[in-house]
Amino acid sequence: MKNIPPPDDDPDGQKDLDRHRAFLELVYRGLEAGVESTRAHFTTFKLTYSGTAFSSLVRCHLHEHIERNKHLHPELKVLRLANDGVLIEHAGCVMRMWKAGEDGTLPPARSSQTKAEHYRQVELFAYGTPGVSPRKLVILFELDEQHALSEVWLVCPRNDVDSWNPPDIHWQIRVPHPAESIQPAQGFGADERDDQEPMTGTGSNDS
Repeated sequence: MKNIPPPDDDPDGQKDLDRHRAFLELVYRGLEAGVESTRAHFTTFKLTYSGTAFSSLVRCHLHEHIERNKHLHPELKVLRLANDGVLIEHAGCVMRMWKAGEDGTLPPARSSQTKAEHYRQVELFAYGTPGVSPRKLVILFELDEQHALSEVWLVCPRNDVDSWNPPDIHWQIRVPHPAESIQPAQGFGADERDDQEPMTGTGSNDS
């Protein structure tokens, strides 16, 4: 049975999204640039598409993007793992990053014990609970048919029941594009003529 993501308005997911929002905007920008640079690399050198190589190169670009901007988030800790894997510690959470599987779901763990372990957290406890391990989250980047970035998701895994299928999750929420959080200046886009007196025409109907 396919793992269908819960609605975006899950209250627990929204709280975590708000908790990491500023940092996730940095990640989103890095993924955008990384995906486009990787697409250009494959096109320039006429390479046959490889999902593994593509994802690794995207993460490589992301690491460089975060390194250049880490002064904006001094509380952030990012580890560079084998094959440019990403491990992030931020605000009481440990996050991993992977390319989304089918329909935007978490990719199956398959033979990866590290991934399976990250997926296991049957119970969620309040942040700061004594003796509780950091919450595990996953940042997913989803590509369209042209391998362009289509969505970024924040996911809270629950349990890896079957390593050959997507794991159970507590929630999954869409990470909005950074441009969506930009508020227009007050009055921007308003029709100023609404507050003006109608103009009196000087010509006739025949002019």
